[in-house]
Amino acid sequence: MIGILTKILILFVILVLGYIAAKFGWLSKEIRTGLSSILLHVATPCVILQSFQEKGGAEIWRSMGVSAAVLTLFMLGGLAVCWALLRRESGPKRATLAYGTSFGNVGYMGIPVLGAFVGAEGMIYVSVAIAIFNLLSWTVGVCAYDKNAFRPKKLLTFPCLYAVAIGLVLFAFQIRMPALLDGVTEMVGNTCSPLSMMMIGAILSENEWGEFLKDKKVILSSAMRLLVIPALTLGLCALFHIEGMIRTVLVLLNGMPSAVNTVLLSLSFNGDEALGSRMVALSTLLYLPATLLWMLIL
Repeated sequence: MIGILTKILILFVILVLGYIAAKFGWLSKEIRTGLSSILLHVATPCVILQSFQEKGGAEIWRSMGVSAAVLTLFMLGGLAVCWALLRRESGPKRATLAYGTSFGNVGYMGIPVLGAFVGAEGMIYVSVAIAIFNLLSWTVGVCAYDKNAFRPKKLLTFPCLYAVAIGLVLFAFQIRMPALLDGVTEMVGNTCSPLSMMMIGAILSENEWGEFLKDKKVILSSAMRLLVIPALTLGLCALFHIEGMIRTVLVLLNGMPSAVNTVLLSLSFNGDEALGSRMVALSTLLYLPATLLWMLIL
């Protein structure tokens, strides 16, 4: 209990540091844009490659398949259900609410949180989640905003997907990276967690706190992401007798706050970026206490 609370507090303090840095102008939008590129194109692929350096086995392959199936089910199923329930909303709001409620922040939040709770062994499932997130986000997710904006070529620009492909080959044949490359990916990958949390803190600094409580849809979306979806995941795990680490990973990954892409896609495809920003901010603000609750339950 104390160990879990300490890890959550560490992440929260780093988030606060990012918030303060942004308020003082030390973490401006221009700097965050550069750091986001480094996280996406350099640090995260290093984390992925490191995660596939664990020892393999039939059980891990099975767990990877289970995690991929469950995560895909909830992302696609959530998008379909939200799209149907939000038919009375305007196009921009409908797309933003549906996407932000269905897609969690498995990259920025998944790496530091799962890394803290389940260690290196569990990070292989985070890598699978990142791959699925990118595949679905830039195909089906984009279509939620604009059905004519399907961008399969966009997937070719994500180093994370290449890292997963390479990692799977290394994992399948139990090939260890050379010591030099192993050291580089480990050191660079270690920057991912603190930078991710500071970036989230900086995003929170851009929002007016009073605005959150005025929008019931944002509150409902956060409740869906942080409570309802992980509860459904836990129920599904009980139904199919999924236990142990994989159950913990699935519940935590499916209970991530709204993806930062909610804002990015809203800006790119005529969604409601202000709404998306509030969704990301409120769900992120409430995420750490929600995570503590789920860890206690698990």
